Amino acid sequence: MGNILCIYLFLHYCFMATLAVTAKNLTTDQSALLQFKSHITSDPHSVLAYNWSISNPICNWVGISCGARHERVTALNLPFMELGGTISPYLGNLSFLVKLDLSYNNFHGHLPNELGQLRRLRVFSISNNTISGGIPGFIGLLSKLQILKLEFNDFSGTIPDVLFNVTTLEALWSHNNNIQGSISPEIVKLTRLKIFYMASNLLSGSIPWSSIYNCSLLQVFRLGDNSLSGSLPDGLCNRLPKLEWLTLTYNGLSGQLPRSLGNCSEAVVYSFSENKFTGLIPQNIGNLSKLTWLTLNSNNLEGEIPEEIGNLQNLQHLYLGFNSLTGVIPEEIGNLQNLQHLFLGFNSLSGVIPASIFNISTIIRINLARNNLSGYLPSTIGRRLPNLEILAIWSNELTGTIPTSITNASRLVKLDLSINSFSGLVPNTFGNLKFLEWLSLDSNNFATESPTAEWSFLSSLTNCRKLKTQLQDQGQHSY
Repeated sequence: MGNILCIYLFLHYCFMATLAVTAKNLTTDQSALLQFKSHITSDPHSVLAYNWSISNPICNWVGISCGARHERVTALNLPFMELGGTISPYLGNLSFLVKLDLSYNNFHGHLPNELGQLRRLRVFSISNNTISGGIPGFIGLLSKLQILKLEFNDFSGTIPDVLFNVTTLEALWSHNNNIQGSISPEIVKLTRLKIFYMASNLLSGSIPWSSIYNCSLLQVFRLGDNSLSGSLPDGLCNRLPKLEWLTLTYNGLSGQLPRSLGNCSEAVVYSFSENKFTGLIPQNIGNLSKLTWLTLNSNNLEGEIPEEIGNLQNLQHLYLGFNSLTGVIPEEIGNLQNLQHLFLGFNSLSGVIPASIFNISTIIRINLARNNLSGYLPSTIGRRLPNLEILAIWSNELTGTIPTSITNASRLVKLDLSINSFSGLVPNTFGNLKFLEWLSLDSNNFATESPTAEWSFLSSLTNCRKLKTQLQDQGQHSY
């Protein structure tokens, strides 16, 4: 009996000691959070003002989650609260914290180095604030970190090499900052990386593709709006088989588009506009059955548009403008029955406009301006375009009359048919276009011998209550 009593007393002591330690640790967490609260200078919705009080259990505070096992604070989630102030260094005392999300607030100043003590942290999001300074080196100490979100802040300086020591990292969002320098070959260490998003920064130098190939799980690689140089390697898709998003717009990349781009079977978005790419558009891009965006605007591409593009049944956005493309517009583009935006303007395309383009019911914007297109507009134009808002085919060599069916595209906002050789009478049905804001018909060969017809046309425009511009200036056009 005495032994049983001793065991009972021992267990009771251990239980009470555990409660005391838990209470003490929760007191430590509470103190850290109250210190965090004291650094808040703006709480317009009183999120913390009344709820974060010692009269309430800490695990019931707004934005706080506690672990069932240790009853310690494991998550601090306060996004979209419009909180203002600085980040308290005392947050580093939340030693069981797994998730820290302070995104979409008004925090400013630097991130305190004490956050490097959060060795259990897996998710760290401080996006959409005005945090400044460099990307802190303490991030290299967060050995379990998986998701790091720093986007839309004022971070500057270079990417610290210690960041690449966090081999557990799966996603890095750091776009829309002022980060400069090059991408270090040390990225080779991030073998679990799936998302690398550093668009809209000041990065320069070439992309270390041979190191990035080690990140074979990479799905999203977005580096648009930087100052990067170099070219795309031939084996890119063979080495990164899971790649879905590849966006490199607004850089200084050059060379030819590699044929292997057609091997990224998971590709959803290819965006290479505003670079210096040369040569042909690879035909086997037509193999990418999941592709929804293909933007190659403003490069130095030449040759014909591959008819294989017509195989991209999921394509919604096709931008090939501002290049030196020649030949005809492939009839197969009419097969793209999910297409919303078609921009082929500012090339040297010739021949007739395929009637099939005007049968794409999903299309919102068509721009074929500044080419050498000829022939008539199809007599059925507008009848199958319920969503069309912009039609820009100015500065071509189109002839014939403007079909009255064009006004069946009832959602038209901008219509620019100027600088062509259209003849006959202007349809008097333009008044049906209730949303029309921009109309340009100048520099054509319209008949003027019928004042009645001209008056009928002008009178119809009074129904276009939103019409602001009927252009006569050839220097201005709708895009």
